[in-house]
Amino acid sequence: MALLYLESFDGIDTATAGSSHSNFESWASRRCENYVFAGGSGPELFTAYAWGGNGHCMMFGDDGNADSNYIELHAMSGNDTYITGIAIKPGIYVGDNNGTQKLDEIMEWRNITEDVTHITVDMVDGLHLRFNRGTSSYITHVNNALRTGVWQFLEIKITMHETAGAIEVRVNGNEILNETGLNTKDDDGTATEFETIKLMGVDGTADDAGNTYFDDWYICDDTGSNNNDFLGPLKVETLLPTADSTSNWSAYDGTNFDPPTAITRWEMMDNVPQVDDDSSVIYSSTASQQETFVIEDLSFINGDIFGVKMDYDGRNLGSSDTFKALLDSGGSTTTSSALTIPTTTYADAPFACFDVDPQGGGDFTVSRINALLTGVEK
Repeated sequence: MALLYLESFDGIDTATAGSSHSNFESWASRRCENYVFAGGSGPELFTAYAWGGNGHCMMFGDDGNADSNYIELHAMSGNDTYITGIAIKPGIYVGDNNGTQKLDEIMEWRNITEDVTHITVDMVDGLHLRFNRGTSSYITHVNNALRTGVWQFLEIKITMHETAGAIEVRVNGNEILNETGLNTKDDDGTATEFETIKLMGVDGTADDAGNTYFDDWYICDDTGSNNNDFLGPLKVETLLPTADSTSNWSAYDGTNFDPPTAITRWEMMDNVPQVDDDSSVIYSSTASQQETFVIEDLSFINGDIFGVKMDYDGRNLGSSDTFKALLDSGGSTTTSSALTIPTTTYADAPFACFDVDPQGGGDFTVSRINALLTGVEK
C-alpha cells in the first residue's frame, strides 16, 4: 500500500483562532512523533481562510515564535522515495529597506532513528523554493514556485541517494522542477531511507495577510499499484460516527457498564476536541470481536477518492495490547494490520490508511463512502 497519511486539520477542535491552541497541542501529543510549540499565539485553526473554502486550515503563529514551531510525523515506514502534498498559502512578504531576503524552513525530510535531517525545503520571500542536503548544503532551487497570499497545492517527491537522488516538484498539478542525478543523502546518516517529514512554522505578523497557512496534507510512497505517485490537488474531509451499527464490544459511560445509559455508544467515539476520557469508552478482550459505526456523509468531496484514514484514541491500562482498524463496505470487510494501543496515556494514537474499497477491490466512490461502516476488531 502506498497511501500512508491524510490530515485535514478539521477533527482537532470546533474552536478557531487563539481558542484552538490548547486542543491543537493535545492533538499533536497524540498524532505526532515530536512537536514543539515555543510560545506566542500559535498554532491556531481557522475556517475563514481554509483551502477550498471548506473545513479548517492551520498556522503556526502570527509572531516570531512561529518559526520555532513544528510538527513531526512518524507515518513513514522507511523507504528511499516519498511523495507529499500540502495546501499552502504563504504570507504576503514585504522586504525591509535593505532588501534582505526572508528565508523560512517549511519542511525537513528526516531519518528519525538516526536523528538525521537529509533534505531541508526552504521558502524564500514566500515565492521561491530551495532544497538543501542536511540543513545548509545547497542542492537545487526553483524560482517563483509559489504566490504569496494565495492558496496553492504544493507536492514534492524526493528519492534519497548519494548519486542518483531526485527531486520533483508540482504546484497545482503542474511540474515546475524535475532533477535527477543528485546527492540527496546527508553524510551524517548511514541509513538510506526517510522515516518522517517535519512541517515547520513560518513567523508571521499581526496582519492576517502576513501569516502562512497550511491545509490538507497527504504522504505516500512509490510502492504498490495504487497512490504510488503524485495525487494532485486534493481535499481531505473528516467524518465522525453518527449511529451504532454492530455493538459487540463492551461499553462504559462513566457510571454504567453494558448497556451505557448516559451516552450512546457512537457518541463515545466522536469527541472533537479529543479528550483524555476514561469515562466513555468501548473495550474488548475477545479475539476477532468487531464493533462498527455509521459515519457522516461527505459534504464537499465529490470527485476521485484516493483513500480513507482511520484515527483512534485510547489507552490500555495493562500490558501492551493491539486491535485492528475495520472497514465494512456493503458487507465486504477489510482490516488493518495489528495496531498497538498506547499504555497508560493517550499519546501515540494509532491510525490506519486504506486505499482500496473492500467491496470489489477498486477505488472508493462517494456513494460507497456515504454507505461505509467503520470500526474496530480485536
